[in-house]
Amino acid sequence: MIEVEDVKNWLRDGEDFDAASLIEQCEFSYNYIDLAFTRGDQHFEIYTLKINAPRIILKDLPKYKTEIDKIEAAVKELNVADSDFYIEDIYWVPLRGKTESSPSDAEIKKILTNVDVPHIKSAWEKAIERRLKDPDGALTSARTLIETVCKHILTNLNIEFSENGDINQLYSLTSKALEISPSQNIDKESKKVFGNINAIVSGVAFFRNKLGDAHGQNEKNELLLNELSELSVNLAGSICIFLIKAFEKKKDGAKTTHNKV
Repeated sequence: MIEVEDVKNWLRDGEDFDAASLIEQCEFSYNYIDLAFTRGDQHFEIYTLKINAPRIILKDLPKYKTEIDKIEAAVKELNVADSDFYIEDIYWVPLRGKTESSPSDAEIKKILTNVDVPHIKSAWEKAIERRLKDPDGALTSARTLIETVCKHILTNLNIEFSENGDINQLYSLTSKALEISPSQNIDKESKKVFGNINAIVSGVAFFRNKLGDAHGQNEKNELLLNELSELSVNLAGSICIFLIKAFEKKKDGAKTTHNKV
């Protein structure tokens, strides 16, 4: 059978990179139709091909007509080289239940679950669920995850914060409370690392606002939404693990100091 990877490579060989980028986000499934015979008792199976596409593509197929035509042409060209089966029709259908995990997903889920705060676990699960299927929703969930973790830490440290404060204000308060703020008296290299984390937090909020405005501007921007939403979710998860570990270390240090006294 022809696989997504085969079509993607065929398109790239022909320098149809936009079409290759689009098909990379899809999955193939086949439905058996019938068995056909030719002269000499040779036979081949007849199938329909379903291209399972994410909502961001499926909701506006006419916009991607050029890429879709190239993809379907590539499928037919590859099908000619295989005499064992014949693809009678090609349909574009919704991609359901696709979940792709990164290597860090399991560790992040384990640590966030151990915090035993339902809102944090729920925010992470929503971010993972939406990461590929709903880029805008995934970006919102990534931001919500960071905000929820910051509020959890600040509440437990008895530090006041505004419920309506934005993500940058919440992270600034949290990082200072955990002594990981670039504005604090730390060595040069640590200041650089903590400053970069600060920039990533700001970037998550920026992506959500900027990419939301990118809808309908051009196809390349929309094709990047999945990649940037996935990056934002992965970064948000890693930052939250860092914050929680720093918080746990601070709590353990406070207990040690109290016991010594």
